[in-house]
Amino acid sequence: MQPGKGFLVWLAGLSVLGFLATDMYLPAFAAIQADLQTPAAAVSASLSLFLAGFAVAQLLWGTAIGSLWP
Repeated sequence: MQPGKGFLVWLAGLSVLGFLATDMYLPAFAAIQADLQTPAAAVSASLSLFLAGFAVAQLLWGTAIGSLWP
């Protein structure tokens, strides 16, 4: 059974979501730093945590889906 075009568009949108979030987050570093009154290292660490969480979520979801659909 072939996936429909709607499913492929949805899947492509999900794969772009992480890149889009990063592209919106990076230019806002200065505003986040000023608004929250935090050092630049803390804002950079939050990006590292975001990327690590994104990677772990992909591994967990991939394993979960793989066990459902062999």
